[in-house]
This record gives sequence, structure tokens and C-alpha cells, in this order.
Amino acid sequence: MRVFVIFLISCVILCFLSSVGTSQTEEFEPTEVEKGKLEIWFRITSAPMTEREIYYHVCKLYIDDKEMEGTTFVNKEWEWVHLFSVEMEEGAYNVRVLHGYASKKGKWAGEFGKQPKLFRTGVRKGPTTIIRYSYNVGLVYEEYVYDRVPPPPPPTPPAPPKISPEHKPRIVVVIPEQHLQRRFIPDPAAETEVIRKFVENDFWVVDQTQIEQIRYKDESKKALQGDNDAAISIGQRFDAEVLIIGEAFSQRGSFSPGGLVQCIARVEARAIRVDTGQILATHGVTAMSSGASEEIASKESLAEAGGKAGDYLMREIARKWRSAAIPSVRVRLTGVDFRQLVLFEQVLKENIEDVRRFHRRSFDVVGRVAEVDVDMAGGAQALSTELTTGEFPEFEIEVLNFSANTLDLKLKPKAAAPSGLALSPKTLIFMDRADPDGSTKEICKVMVLKVDETSLEYDWAIESSDGSSNSGTYMIDAFDKSHDYGIDWTMEAAKGTAPWVSREVFRELRDNGFTTITVDKYIRKDAIVIAELKGITAFTVKVNGKETHLKAIEVLTDKSDKLLILDELQNPLVLSAEVAERYRSKVTAIYVPGYVSIPGR
Repeated sequence: MRVFVIFLISCVILCFLSSVGTSQTEEFEPTEVEKGKLEIWFRITSAPMTEREIYYHVCKLYIDDKEMEGTTFVNKEWEWVHLFSVEMEEGAYNVRVLHGYASKKGKWAGEFGKQPKLFRTGVRKGPTTIIRYSYNVGLVYEEYVYDRVPPPPPPTPPAPPKISPEHKPRIVVVIPEQHLQRRFIPDPAAETEVIRKFVENDFWVVDQTQIEQIRYKDESKKALQGDNDAAISIGQRFDAEVLIIGEAFSQRGSFSPGGLVQCIARVEARAIRVDTGQILATHGVTAMSSGASEEIASKESLAEAGGKAGDYLMREIARKWRSAAIPSVRVRLTGVDFRQLVLFEQVLKENIEDVRRFHRRSFDVVGRVAEVDVDMAGGAQALSTELTTGEFPEFEIEVLNFSANTLDLKLKPKAAAPSGLALSPKTLIFMDRADPDGSTKEICKVMVLKVDETSLEYDWAIESSDGSSNSGTYMIDAFDKSHDYGIDWTMEAAKGTAPWVSREVFRELRDNGFTTITVDKYIRKDAIVIAELKGITAFTVKVNGKETHLKAIEVLTDKSDKLLILDELQNPLVLSAEVAERYRSKVTAIYVPGYVSIPGR
């Protein structure tokens, strides 16, 4: 009974002394630092009336299994000892303090059998991160008592699977956003943050300024509602392999402490593979933020939600896109115009069987230098062999230099064979024209009267399906340089070049790959639109009664107009045109005085 009373008294005294010890917390208050800072405090305690031996301690510090410099000698009881203070970068760390016996001189004399636990802690800028614990020698056993241990850091999200830059897909991001009770936001924060995540991880992403023209248009709305054809169309327009389509909205919440405004945002998005329409990932994120104004809080909450969505989508896209590594070759072409670059890419696509994928990296209009990434089994050596031994109608290929992953080429154009379709007086052209829905159909005839370097005059006649007809004479005053294509022959103010484009328009498309043009400013009231050369194709038409395959360049405008233009600088005839929301036209027959068919045309 006496022993039990002594034990109870000892426990009471120990609790009292412990409370006295732990009341010394003011000296451990966090301090603000520029870097992250970690402090470790330790003390030795003992139970009253214990007869067990108390050893002094020598302590070593390990961070992420790396021993830090210096040791600390602890030779007092009931006093907090500042063991270590370390400035470190923000992050999560494994912190371990190793305790050992001390020699008479306070040096390390061997490791204790019992050690404190491993501290998994996060260090950040601002308040100092503090670890504080004791070693208590009791009546029966010893134990470590943890007075203050910071909570473990949140789990680090898994890094996206590694893909070499040349194998990463090209991304286009379209995420319109809205702050409820307000109009659409012109510079969306969520979309910007998703793009930033991909760019920081070396993905090629379509410039956000190019997306402005479609972000709030019907095509994007259709893709957002699940129309895969619309989604694929958007991806193809921007030469992307993955489309991220979604929507974002924010709403004002309540006032936060301090008078700040609180907003809640929601971002929902999915990633679609453009070539197959496969959904690679889908995700929705909600975030909340406070700011000095409603606009700031809205932007910050949208950006936070966009960043989280971007992290998830990037990991999923990378995981599903990664495939068996195929050698990628950076091909550098010198002395090429844009038309030749397009022809070279068609050679890769149609003539070389082992090419898995290619992507146009750049085209320097001034220097006439292009770079194309080509994925092909066998690498640069196999590709150079295929290119130099193949027969191509437009050019010969000379290899200037190659390494394991690079190939420098020079294209040597062959003498261009004329189409034989000379633009001369008495050339007769027949065309069909119809409304987009096919409800009104017209047969148009054009006969060239006079043509020179700067002008072209012709007669025209129209016969409508309702039996009406009209005719007249038309003069193109600037056939050499006009950028106005569309006309309506019945209007006195008509000044376009149809059914041709001007030679300057054709030359700019051929050399640079793009030009500016008005397609239909009189009826659709266009401003200037951008026209881009997208490919080279064959157009089948009867020439002097004989079915003939003519080479044509494919042109697409940013108004979704599509033109096929005869690949002939002296006769840039528009063989077919789909003018969005207006009409479709197609050349059905051509009669040329003295026409002689050229083999291969």
C-alpha cells in the first residue's frame, strides 16, 4: 500500500512538472522567414523518485536520409534544448533525429537502442515549422513524448508519365467561362491555367489568341454538348491531336473575414483524341477563393479550379498517349516555298509506308526553311534512303546531312509542266451554283474576251432552275493583285475576281501558305478573312469533252469557306467553292482553244 501511494504521488508531481515544462511555449512561437525554416527542440525528463540511470544524449540530424552537419550535446534535465535550426526550400521532407550515448567530453559514444519516430513534415515559407519532443525516464521504462509535431504534408500528386517531347500530342484548349449574372468573360482564367500546365510540361499548345474566334461560337457549343464531329473539326482546324473542351463558371459567395469577397468556381472538361474521337479523360473541379473585389475573387477561383483540372487531364493524356517508342526524326528543308512543303508532307503520307506520324514544326517564310518531325521505324537513315531512292513528280531530294535523329534535305524542283489550260480569249467555263441546302440551282457560263497581265474581261450568263436567266459583261481591273474574290454579277458595285483569284493571292498561298482575302463582302458582308493552303489534290473535270484530272490547291478560310484553285499561276481558276452560309459552286466543264492534254496532269 505504501509503494502504491508513493507511485500516485510521483505521478501527480510528474504531471505538475510536465505542465510547468509545457507552459514554456512562448519561446517556440513561429517566426516569419524568407525561406522555409525547420526548428527541432528536445528535453530529458524523469519520473520523481526514479532510481533508474539517466544518460545524456548526443543528437544527429538526417533529412531525406542525408546527414546534416553538426551534433548537439544534451546534459540537462527539464530544460528545452534547441537541437537544430535549418533553412530549407519549400517542400515535404523525411526528418529523423538519431540519439546516442555521450562520452565524458560530450562526443558520440554509440547509438541508443530506442529512437524517436520518423517525422514526415512539410516546410513552407512563412511560419517556422517546429518539432518538439521529450525523452522521459519513468519508474519502469523510457519513452519519447511528442509535445509538438506538425501535420504531415498533403500527398504529392503523381507526376505525369514521361513522354519524350517529340512524342507528346499537340493540344488545343477551348474552355469558355462565365461569371453568373454577368456576360461571358473574354480572357478566361481557367482556360489560361490549363494551357499553362501543359506548356510548363513541354506540350505544344495552340496559341490562345487563335481560339478567340471560336470560343463562344456554335461549333464549340456543339462540341461541348457531345457532338464528336464538331470536336474533331475543331481539332483538325488547328492541326491538334487532342482537343480539351469544357466550360467554367463562377458565382459570388459570402463575404469573408476582413471584408473580402468570396467566389466559388466550377470547371468541367474532357480531352478528346482528334483522329478517333476517343475520350481520353474527363474531370470536374470546384474551387473557392477570396479577393478584394468580386472580379479578382472570380478570376482566382477559376484559375485554381483550372489548374487542378489541367493537372489531372495532363496525367491522363500522357498515360494513355504513351506508346512504344518510335524513332523521331527532325527533318530540316531548305529553299522551299509553302506549296513544296505541303507536297513533301504528302510524299511522307502517301509514298513512304513506314512513316507512322509527322508534324510540321515551323516554316520560315523569309528564309524559306521548314522543320518537320517524322516518326518512322529505322530513324533518319531509313528515311533518307526512302527519300533519295524514290521517284517524285515535282522534285528530287538531296540529303545534305544526317545524324541518328536529324536529317537536312534540299528539294530540287523539276521543271514545272504546264497544265495546258492557258488563259486565253474564247476559253469557256461551265459552273453549277446552288444554295447551301440545294434549294436554288443555277448554271453559269463564262467566256473570256480579253486577258493581259493586269486585267481580264469576260461575258457571263446565268440560267436558274426556275427558268429565269441573266447575262452581262464583266471586267476585272486588278487581276494581278486584287484580294477581293467574291462577286455578285447582278450588282453594279461588284469588283471581285471570281471565278478566279488574283495571281498575287495565288502566289502568296503558294509561297507563304496563307493570305488575306474577302470572299463575299457584298451579301455576307465579310471583313477580310485569312485563307490558308491546306493541301494539294486532284480535281476531276471535263476539258474539251475529255475527263481530266487537274492538280489543285486546297484552301480553307477562318470563316469555314473552302476553295479548290487550279495549281497554275497564270490561270488561278477556282474549280470549286463552298462559301459558308451562301452558296456552293463547281466547275463542270472547260473548253480551251487548242488545248493539248499534258501527261500526268
